[in-house]
Amino acid sequence: LLLDYRCYIGGQDTLGTSYPPKVKECLAKIAGMSVDAVRAHYGLPSIDLLPAKNLHARATDMLNKGFEWSIRYGEPQNAVPKRYMSQPKCCKIEWKGNKYQCAHDWKPIWELPVGDPVTGREWNKPRPDTGSFEGGTRP
Repeated sequence: LLLDYRCYIGGQDTLGTSYPPKVKECLAKIAGMSVDAVRAHYGLPSIDLLPAKNLHARATDMLNKGFEWSIRYGEPQNAVPKRYMSQPKCCKIEWKGNKYQCAHDWKPIWELPVGDPVTGREWNKPRPDTGSFEGGTRP
């Protein structure tokens, strides 16, 4: 279980572009800079502009298209097998037995595709099937 930002946005389930003023100010500052200015301002490597490009793109997307859109569609993206679906929010956790768990009724969504997301066939890798947004088959 993770700290879930949705528990702190006033009863909504999405944040969209309703950022706290200081966050919005920071995003606007980064989005308004050139990629090279982002690199210089944050001391990112000059040999590779990719980190600065990614930071600039993510700030621009978050400011213009919203938080949830940026997580799902913004660049850079994880490979398809590593793009996980969002789960219901858990706003209270407790230690029970030897693990943390949600302290209220919480039903995770297990409707992740299983199997190879590229071919749609059975999973045949030597590691557990992680599920993803796309590909594979639904249980």
